[in-house]
Amino acid sequence: MAVCGRRLSKCSFLRAFDARHLCSSSAVRTAKQNKEANEPLYEDAFSRLIPHSEHRERQRRLVSLVEKRFGHNKPNLLLIPSAQQSFQADTKIPSIYYKQCADFIYFTGLNTKDAVNCILAILAGNGETRSLLFAPSVDEYQSFWEGPGLTAESELSFCDEVVDLKKFDDFLLSNAKRQVFVSKNGLYTRKNGFGGKCENGRIFQENGEQLTLHHHLSSFIDELRLIKSSNELKAMRRCCRIGANALRETMLWTQNRHELNSEQFNISLINENQIAAKFDYECRVNGAKKVSYPSVCASGDRSTVIHYGNNNRFADPSEWILMDAGCEDIEGYVSDITRSWQLDGRKDQSRLEFALYQALCEVHKEIIVSIEESNSTLDSLFEIMCHFLAKVLIEFGICGKFTSEVEAFRMAYRYCPHHVSHYIGLDVHDTPTISRNILLKPGMCFTVEPGLYFRKNDDVRPEFRGIGLRVEDDICINENGKVENLTESAPYL
Repeated sequence: MAVCGRRLSKCSFLRAFDARHLCSSSAVRTAKQNKEANEPLYEDAFSRLIPHSEHRERQRRLVSLVEKRFGHNKPNLLLIPSAQQSFQADTKIPSIYYKQCADFIYFTGLNTKDAVNCILAILAGNGETRSLLFAPSVDEYQSFWEGPGLTAESELSFCDEVVDLKKFDDFLLSNAKRQVFVSKNGLYTRKNGFGGKCENGRIFQENGEQLTLHHHLSSFIDELRLIKSSNELKAMRRCCRIGANALRETMLWTQNRHELNSEQFNISLINENQIAAKFDYECRVNGAKKVSYPSVCASGDRSTVIHYGNNNRFADPSEWILMDAGCEDIEGYVSDITRSWQLDGRKDQSRLEFALYQALCEVHKEIIVSIEESNSTLDSLFEIMCHFLAKVLIEFGICGKFTSEVEAFRMAYRYCPHHVSHYIGLDVHDTPTISRNILLKPGMCFTVEPGLYFRKNDDVRPEFRGIGLRVEDDICINENGKVENLTESAPYL
């Protein structure tokens, strides 16, 4: 709070709507400037960065955490299932765009269409650890349609043995006297595999009889996943770089797309779905497996809907758009980025919105500076954001006169009703059992995402109604304890 008060006293966000002054700010780079200064993509965009030896080490560390908590006196069985198989629409074609269970990826590295309906079983006891992968068998007919499956993989050194999933029920029965632990994805009915269910800390057989009790693994796994290894940080840098560059190219592309639409479709507008498609293309052509979540492309007053996802409206080139998007790399690591910009790039036609977004970029910058200056938690960053946003509301006179700083702080939360940060890694909202009130340490990755949203019926000055703005970057504390902005190659304006 003291740091926040000091910085508030010397930081002014109001620039008298002078667009030339705003453009000269070192905190903001244009898309064109960013492209010229940008380094090339990683050469290993399509290569694996995390060896199976690291996955084996993670399994051993998980066993160690469990034994430290529950003791070494009783043998343990740790069960980590994959995602279930899904299909494209009403076909029998397996989907390649499913979301793999992040815990399963973390201990196996498997993120292909064949790595579904599987269970990683880790047996631990007497100082030994043995891991088995239960995977569906693939007959000759199925292999003709879908390929040979996991059992034919030549490199599965993260485990000691691959076992037919049909044998899992018998395996579970024979190990029911062990302490059983299950990851958050749980056990569920699988074709030709486990026929029972996992519910309320108990595992039931297919006939309804209780087989054994089980403990939850989530807190142990999240504790491991919170701190990224050097290889994981490389994967995060790669994924974030791909996403940021894709967003940069999308921003540039929108500046003349309305002219092409006029020539091709006789519509001098831009459809939000075209913008989403451009980002998807740029990500995948540069090494991403897919987008990490459905992109939000919200133009005009639709930008005040935080999880707007229709992406089906036409936008006038003079309108601003808020785009919240990210990508997933081949190893499952994800990025999460947000930028706002005027579609045709002519800032002089919306100087008010431009000035407000510039102020928001300054808030974003000050939050990152605060991480470097003092010991921070995600919750402390939220308080800092609210104080800076209160300063913006006061200087722009958005809500009229405030009677106190406390009132301004409260209004800041009203017009930015989400947290400023969440952890990120194999999931967009990573490690949910980890508190946001712990100190940030080397190896942690998280977002910084201040925003302001003024809906049409909000009690603010009329010229601000219908404006929604946010700027979001992915940040890490690297191996040397330094703060890295992993997505800064996406221009801010």
